[in-house]
Amino acid sequence: MGLSHDIRISVTALSLLIDGMREGVLELDADSPYLERMKTHATFLSDLLAELPDRLVPVPARFGTAMAPTELGPLLERWSEAMHEVASAKAIELRVAVQQGLPPVPCRPDQISRVVLNLIDNAIRHSPREGVVVLRALGQAGGVQVQVNDGGPGFPSSPSEAILRPARPTTLTGDGRQGFGLPIANSIVEAHGGRLWIATPPRGASVRFSLPYAAPA
Repeated sequence: MGLSHDIRISVTALSLLIDGMREGVLELDADSPYLERMKTHATFLSDLLAELPDRLVPVPARFGTAMAPTELGPLLERWSEAMHEVASAKAIELRVAVQQGLPPVPCRPDQISRVVLNLIDNAIRHSPREGVVVLRALGQAGGVQVQVNDGGPGFPSSPSEAILRPARPTTLTGDGRQGFGLPIANSIVEAHGGRLWIATPPRGASVRFSLPYAAPA
């Protein structure tokens, strides 16, 4: 369930890039940003294939020594760029705001990429046309917090913790907002010793997660 869901997101983004090149909308040369976007998705898919068979349930309790110090700001920038065509299909603007001087956190970059990709995909799908999706990274006591904010219909005023669990797709709002993205993201964040939660701003939706500066024992 988990890997196939994430593969679909990246394949969709690659298909949009390929269609743009075929139709002559995107010009391809050695310095083209489109090549870098394609490489980001191709590398991500290659990393996912290395995870077969699908092991979302259960995710390892801890990733342990497989983690490496990683700056989350550049990771957010890379995935915002990689999802440009998907957002543009709805005339949605992706913005990234990263606090200056954030230290790296120990994590599996490929797995945190899965978290960020799922949250961006959810935000784009449930944002109105010509909306804005904002990715933020900021320091907090003991770690770094990442926020993915959109202007969509949002969540219930008091969302249940059940929507973060991987048992089955869960309807999240009256607009039919459902899927596996949140359970996937939550399982990975918890395996890093972090926490994922849903905030309830006055408008839109805000999904947030935090990762600690120190690797869990």
